[in-house]
Amino acid sequence: MEHSDLILANPLIWGPPILEINTLKDKQWIGASIMDFFLLHHWLQVRDDALMYYLDSSISFAGYKEPPTVDEISQFRHRYLLHSNPRPPQPIVFVALSGDHYFPVVFDYSALTAFVFGFDINKTGVCVGESVQWHNWHGPALWVKFARLYGWPEVDFEDVSLVRIDWLQVCRYLCPLHLDPYR
Repeated sequence: MEHSDLILANPLIWGPPILEINTLKDKQWIGASIMDFFLLHHWLQVRDDALMYYLDSSISFAGYKEPPTVDEISQFRHRYLLHSNPRPPQPIVFVALSGDHYFPVVFDYSALTAFVFGFDINKTGVCVGESVQWHNWHGPALWVKFARLYGWPEVDFEDVSLVRIDWLQVCRYLCPLHLDPYR
């Protein structure tokens, strides 16, 4: 059995999307577990050659206030079949949540940089430094948490460079790529 099949066969991975299947209706906010399953499925197809690790929202939305315990680290590594310890540093891509808005984030531990995409849906441009507002979505705590999960040396999040890239987002709901948003 392939590694990706083992991960996707876990009921903790496929169960929640079944419960949120109704969020795929027109003019509905897409459920986080639906988004996770889609992104995880595609990442697993390229996992061995990927230049980034993907973390689903069960990792990025939960437990950011306390550092992960030894048991949580073990469960994380078992869930994602990360048997070697530690994994080599690579950027981590994940979906963050602020209020009712999802947006992608990349933590690049080698470059000590956090890239935040589409945080502000009403602006277009690039922000650097504290204007990135990563405290609003627990970015510093997630930076520390993810490093611990992978077994990487901890770096003070105060040393991390912050870059935010925003664009005007015209869709109120998830817009299928084939639709013209100006219709």
